[in-house]
Amino acid sequence: MYKKLVLLILLLICRNVSAENRIDADRNWKQLKTAHFNIFFPEGSEKTALIASKIAEDAYAHTSGILNHKMQTVVPVIVFPSEIKFQQNNILTEKIPEEIGGFTEFFKGRVVVPYTGDIPEFRHVLSHEIVHAFQYDLLKSMDKSVFSFINFPLWYIEGMAEYISSGYDESADMFMRDAVINNLFIDLKNFNRNRYYTGYQAYKQGQSFFYFMSQVYGEKLISKIFTDAVSLSGFEKSLELNFGKKIFEINKEWFRFYSRRYDVLIRDREFDDESGKLLRNHVISRAFYNFHPSISPNGKKIAFITTDNYAFKLTVADYSDGELKNMEDIDGGWYDTATQYLNVMSNKISWTGDSRKIIYSVQSRDRKIVRIYDTASDSKINVVLPFEDVRNPAADAEGTSLLFAAQQNNSTDIFSINTEKNETIQITSDFFTEKCPVFSKDKKIIYFASNSNRKNDFQSEKYNIFAYDISTGKTSRIIEINSLIEGMSISDDGKTILFSSDKNGISNIYSFNTETSTLKKHSNVLNGVFSPVMKDGKIYCSAYGFLGYDIMELDYGKEFEITDEMTGIRYIHDYPEPDNHIGDVFTGPDNSLYKDTLFFMLGGTVGYGVTGVAFGRFSDLYGDRLLQFSAEYLYFDEFQKDINFNVSYLFLEKRPDFYAGVFRQKNPFAFYSVESFNDFFNNAYNNTVSSYRYGVYAGIEYPFTRFTSLGLDFTSYRYERIYDDDSAIEDIKASLNQVSSVFKSSNLIYGLFGPVAGGAFTVRLSETADIYNTDYNFQNIDVSADKYYNLDNILIFSFNLNSGLLINGRDDVLYSLGGYNSLRGYGYNEFTGSKFFLFTAETEFVLLESIELGLGTGWRVNKLGFALFADAGSVWNDDYSFKDGKRFDDLKIDYGYGFRLHISSELYLKLDVAYAWDGVNQEGKQIQFSISMN
Repeated sequence: MYKKLVLLILLLICRNVSAENRIDADRNWKQLKTAHFNIFFPEGSEKTALIASKIAEDAYAHTSGILNHKMQTVVPVIVFPSEIKFQQNNILTEKIPEEIGGFTEFFKGRVVVPYTGDIPEFRHVLSHEIVHAFQYDLLKSMDKSVFSFINFPLWYIEGMAEYISSGYDESADMFMRDAVINNLFIDLKNFNRNRYYTGYQAYKQGQSFFYFMSQVYGEKLISKIFTDAVSLSGFEKSLELNFGKKIFEINKEWFRFYSRRYDVLIRDREFDDESGKLLRNHVISRAFYNFHPSISPNGKKIAFITTDNYAFKLTVADYSDGELKNMEDIDGGWYDTATQYLNVMSNKISWTGDSRKIIYSVQSRDRKIVRIYDTASDSKINVVLPFEDVRNPAADAEGTSLLFAAQQNNSTDIFSINTEKNETIQITSDFFTEKCPVFSKDKKIIYFASNSNRKNDFQSEKYNIFAYDISTGKTSRIIEINSLIEGMSISDDGKTILFSSDKNGISNIYSFNTETSTLKKHSNVLNGVFSPVMKDGKIYCSAYGFLGYDIMELDYGKEFEITDEMTGIRYIHDYPEPDNHIGDVFTGPDNSLYKDTLFFMLGGTVGYGVTGVAFGRFSDLYGDRLLQFSAEYLYFDEFQKDINFNVSYLFLEKRPDFYAGVFRQKNPFAFYSVESFNDFFNNAYNNTVSSYRYGVYAGIEYPFTRFTSLGLDFTSYRYERIYDDDSAIEDIKASLNQVSSVFKSSNLIYGLFGPVAGGAFTVRLSETADIYNTDYNFQNIDVSADKYYNLDNILIFSFNLNSGLLINGRDDVLYSLGGYNSLRGYGYNEFTGSKFFLFTAETEFVLLESIELGLGTGWRVNKLGFALFADAGSVWNDDYSFKDGKRFDDLKIDYGYGFRLHISSELYLKLDVAYAWDGVNQEGKQIQFSISMN
């Protein structure tokens, strides 16, 4: 439960994406065909494919029954053998955080998931994505495109997938208890407009709506509302039609359904701040997610994972007088290139007996490893292990023996390693899922949780606790708890196992005395507590409440009655057996190119004639090969009929990556990009009649890591720019034959509206060839560096440095500064030269998060920002003159303010008011308007 809810929480806060290098693309694909799916998998993962085929067909039978729909096409399911390899897929170009469990791509209806060795988790993710595949197919069966999803709020789409795949599970129940009792429930009017406190509220409260609807009105309404919303072109219309009630009446009934459900629970249970002391309160700290607390053996420090806007970090705090003080971040944060992820969902933090070293797991350089951090020397040691995934690491008092759960081939088992001897021992070897291993104090016993059961139900979410005797090699079940277990630890005296369990439907803390075989319950919270550790009669854990996780201290001496009554009510679907044969014939890969999208549009204008545009994209199922084109036909008069096009091919299957293309672009007024529009709009003396370019390009890029790459690109094209007869500027007619070498390093984090944190560094060296004695002939070196800082998602600071050196360049390729994209206090391209640098500092305040226009338009502006900025730069040829007397000479400085209106996540409008300053006086004012792309 804890892991499912955390996954959805992190899906929101790590929603930022950034382009990343794919460095593990070497895969030999195979496929397994079933009645309704083609399962694609890398060679060597045949057992994984068989697991996926069984789960997929079960999910198909179940989803088909609820939605009363049979798929029109066979669904491609692409299964990666690990989370890291899933992050390296070529189907999506954006960065995929560890919290993304899978996705369904709408062009080809591909379901793409990782296999993590945790079969219950894999079943949930794969079943969830198959529901999305059904949603796409339902639209196609109605002759609608996937863009018809605009008729649905996010909560309905994701809530349906959660409910059909998981029923109404503990994670949804915990969320709704918190939302209803603490008055965080979002009414339908706001819910339908995608307005909620946090993004995962769409998943969990949406899931709760489907449970309410199914219990009161029946599951048949699920598909009926979906199809009616499409045909009626309105989601609220469909709700009101099928419920026979107005929206406010449906909302009232929904809320009362859960109010009655939870009313009885309040009387006998404690709120989180009543159960114990909140050491890290997310409502105050605004760090909403605090996980895996661990107290040092001397009781002086507590380590835990917390979040800081767009990144997770490992933090150590001094602990005295019941308070956390002097918090220090020791790992992670701001997308550290040495620590890609902190494995938030599957981590565990432990200390060595001398309270000096901290053991935890990270993803570093595309491997899951165990890291040992020395707090005294501020040094880190990486223990690299030969496994796809490493989870729940734990250490003995000396820190020389490590325990962990690791994914190996098709299962997750328990392993131990002696770091001094570099010896690895496999403790378990079966198809069940094991986790949370811990040593007994005398290191003779290893305790762990497993979903092992006599029915061989590998998908079971019911775990028990087992003991492995190191001397005899025998494993025995010691606690029959039959529940989800999140986090295990050993008491100070070594006699007691501490763990969290949802035995009664709400996750609470239990202890088991290994000498007396006594089970006790130490909390009775309303929502949930997880990952407990104990020190000096106190329990430290992570507690959920008010839509966030806190670090809590509880009294170990408190005990509560243990009952089998389900206080948190769980409703899980019974999956029917599929009535079809699941194939077991493995075949080779499918390397054909299939259509992603194909778009045509014809139009016309009075006095000109017919115009048309076309766009097409074709790729293989794995995203390794991509062919795309765009074309347009422009008719101006009988003497000017232009066809513009751009055709490119990308080959990403191996490392390095290759691409090539051919293009033609001829436009009046030179409007062929946002930049060219800005050039024309901001330059009153442009007088451009037309611009004409055609040629070829190709390149190769070798990624060293996710963050660094070296590329070589080649461009050869003809360039003509024609000015009107009154212009003093001569027409440009020349060819460019250029080879460039580019080194790039970037760990930028992107929010919805551009970079918010991290940095980037690029060096480009270019050489041209004058083949016909009229071509461009120059060499240049360009260097750029960017750095972004985020302050509580309200302020974003950016610092940008660009510089260049041009050798043998003619006048029309000189660097220029001035205008909307450089020195904003000066005129457009006011200064030119063969050398330049430009430094820009800017901070943007968020004035309004969104503006929704009325009158039923549904139009919405996403963000309005106010910016303060300063620019400093120079462009010169030979001698550089910094000052002329008291005034700046070649150095130009300006400052000002501006507004940013974000039309979408990609496009925004800028209005800047800039004042030039010569070091003594203000020289003038410029008002700059431009359109920018993120």
